[in-house]
Amino acid sequence: MKKLLILLLLACTQQVLAQTFTDLKMKNGQSAYDNAYTNWMLRYTSISGKGTSPINGFTVNASVAEVDVEKGEMSLYWENAWLGDLIWKIAHYNQSTENTQVFTSGLLGWFQAYYNVISEDRFILAPGISVGDYILGDNTDYTLEPNGYYLHIGPGVKSSYLLSDALWLDGFLNIDFGAAVKHRDDPARYERVVGYPRPIFVNLTVNLVTTSRLFAGVRINQLVDRGDNKRSATRLDFNIGFRSLRYK
Repeated sequence: MKKLLILLLLACTQQVLAQTFTDLKMKNGQSAYDNAYTNWMLRYTSISGKGTSPINGFTVNASVAEVDVEKGEMSLYWENAWLGDLIWKIAHYNQSTENTQVFTSGLLGWFQAYYNVISEDRFILAPGISVGDYILGDNTDYTLEPNGYYLHIGPGVKSSYLLSDALWLDGFLNIDFGAAVKHRDDPARYERVVGYPRPIFVNLTVNLVTTSRLFAGVRINQLVDRGDNKRSATRLDFNIGFRSLRYK
């Protein structure tokens, strides 16, 4: 009985030791975490805002990343949400729709870089920076501030937690500050208030990822209107997809 308990203890210890980010391997021996990859996604998006009709629907999109696991290393992520939204718009070109809200990226997309300050067997913490652009507005008769096109920059943080030897969670939080704006030129349709406070965009993402390269996640992007209009806009992206890895 004593020998059996020792053997079970050793087996459990080996299993726990195998559950580290550096040990995350696929069947072909590729590292499932420390790698460069493309995410191919089926996405359901819901966009809503104060005083506007919501928009909901399925589309597809892709993102790219290069992820490093060691302390002192960096991870990079980029996605252009506008591309998937454009695919949805083209697919519904001849269909009538009541949606009025526009809340997406611009052509630059959303880019984040994170620097690992903690890298343990089952937990990684990495502060970083977020840059890119946003398009905010609606198709109502008259659009109030803070409508427009914004460049943004802001702080971010990423954390990863290993759930098992085949499953982990990635979490991202970015606070994006609108740094520049371009309005439409038609004063009859677009409010233009000189000195109106630039908005803040809060972006929270959680992804569940497997060593089989399948993943699922949700992203919540919230507009914070710091001016007197107190408008709101919320974008929810629900994703399922597959990762194609670049490195062996």
